[in-house]
Amino acid sequence: MVLFFFYYNRIRTETNNYENERMNIFTEIYRSSLTKANTTASNFYHYYLTKNNIIENFERAYNANPKEKHIIRHHLASILMSELATNKFNKIRGVNFIFPDNIVFLRSDEPEIYGDNLSYREMIALAHQNKTIYSGFDYGMTEVSFRYVIPIQRDDRFLGLIEVKLSIDYFFDFFNALPNTNTFNIINKSIVDRLLLPESKNQYKQIDNDLNFVIDTISFSKYIQFNQTFSSKNSQDITKIVNSLLKTEQKNNTSIAKLIKQNGDYYSFTLIPIHRFASTTLGYFVISNKDIYKSNVIENNIYWYIIISIFLIFLTVLYAVRYNYMQKVQKHVEELQKSKNKLDNTLRELQKSQSELQEKQDFTAQINNLLREHERELEHLLMEKDKFISILSHDIKNPIAGIMTDAETLNRYFDKMDDKNKKESINRILLAINNLNKLVKDILDWAMVKLNRLDVQEAPAFPYEILSKVSNQLIKSAQEKGNQILIDCPKDLVINSDPDLLTIIFRNIIQNSIKFTENGIIEVACQVNNENVIFKIKDTGIGIPYENIEKIFKPDKTNTTKGTRGEMGTGLGLLLVKDYITKLRGEIKINSMEGKGTTVEIIFPNNGNQ
Repeated sequence: MVLFFFYYNRIRTETNNYENERMNIFTEIYRSSLTKANTTASNFYHYYLTKNNIIENFERAYNANPKEKHIIRHHLASILMSELATNKFNKIRGVNFIFPDNIVFLRSDEPEIYGDNLSYREMIALAHQNKTIYSGFDYGMTEVSFRYVIPIQRDDRFLGLIEVKLSIDYFFDFFNALPNTNTFNIINKSIVDRLLLPESKNQYKQIDNDLNFVIDTISFSKYIQFNQTFSSKNSQDITKIVNSLLKTEQKNNTSIAKLIKQNGDYYSFTLIPIHRFASTTLGYFVISNKDIYKSNVIENNIYWYIIISIFLIFLTVLYAVRYNYMQKVQKHVEELQKSKNKLDNTLRELQKSQSELQEKQDFTAQINNLLREHERELEHLLMEKDKFISILSHDIKNPIAGIMTDAETLNRYFDKMDDKNKKESINRILLAINNLNKLVKDILDWAMVKLNRLDVQEAPAFPYEILSKVSNQLIKSAQEKGNQILIDCPKDLVINSDPDLLTIIFRNIIQNSIKFTENGIIEVACQVNNENVIFKIKDTGIGIPYENIEKIFKPDKTNTTKGTRGEMGTGLGLLLVKDYITKLRGEIKINSMEGKGTTVEIIFPNNGNQ
């Protein structure tokens, strides 16, 4: 019991230290990011807003008539929106121009909203009163953001205020610099309900009825993506974790971190309060960090605790058994015959030896079975490795060599080449790059399947819609070769499968038919019976030699064949299709005659499909 409490307290202490460490790290990152935000806003003002006559136009607008103000407002909004759209300033949300009487002249992100008085905002009032720069998080009419308010003065004349706004997701990049980190923010619902424009509320969503906070569009997409990943591996939902942290934080009114174990992984969740300029809490940054090192440390402590506990329990039991046995032997030793005891002991040992021998034989048989199974898996992996090396050495090397040749020709003889030859060289480079791009995508998809990281998302799927979409995507390439694509599938057919994987499967097979068919027909038919749902893709192309059909799905064979117009492939397309179909519990068959065309048959079990 003492040992149990010792190890429990040790693990608890390490967990508390780790939580404090995470909280301190992210708090320091947050402080640093505030400094960077001030620098970013200041640089934007000094290197851009002080140029291009922006300040002069703002000064002129104050005493201008309504028509002139409208012209100046439109001009400033145009040049600011153009500049803020560049990558250099893409984190700056917008710029507000405020006249000396605190009346808004222009919001660059909402140019149609102006003329309101901002005296009620403490940051604006203090910057106006003290003629000094103020910065921090605050809310406006449309959103909560980081704001940097600059008083504009020239020759002792106060021209007004310029407010630079940075979106909250600007700070995500700083937190996410740590590996395995995800960040989003939540905003107090009462602020959105009472203080924002009605049309601005649409960009905020409530993620849980028990949580009095909302989330903006950018954070919502990050929340959904991370919650799906987290919930698929763990039993808890992120919303419940955040709600628990909020209850603790509201008691302490400070940053808080919590370590959570889910299915062997450790996640630290940290809340960083987003304080308004006037110290009101506007919301929180929610930061999740998966720490593999901490998982190993804690798991090792638990492991040693279990080992030592079992050992001590074993010693205790052994001592108790031994003591009890010695007491009995001592009591009955005179009554027992030495010969009988010796015989009994001999028989027991013999039975034990026979039992141990049988167990060893069974264990040896199991080991041999496992070795044979691993040997087969190793042979399969070696074949897949050879396939991968073959693709790298041939299909990647050759396009790169072609690109280098054309690029060197363009570099060396560019001024001497006519436009036609230049265009031909560039087109060859683009074609080779497109082929490389498709090859890399196929390799990545194939690797995802082989590493068993493909997540099948089963849902009601409509084959007719999927086939129509694929046909529309491929109709141009089919018509260029004089081919027709015909679909014979009931519009109301519904199957339980993964729509995205079905799309990839149909696209690959129909692309293959187009590749090997010239001035022909590609027919896609759907059949349903009590046991199966069958899709048949039939073409009138050049067909496949009989001896090559059985090689198509073997990873140790490279089956890249040029199309009717010399189109190249990667050799992975049908391997990928077969793996996807297997993931969907289906099977694929190919029937073909050289010169007569090919029929690909895909069969899925009919699990209550309609």
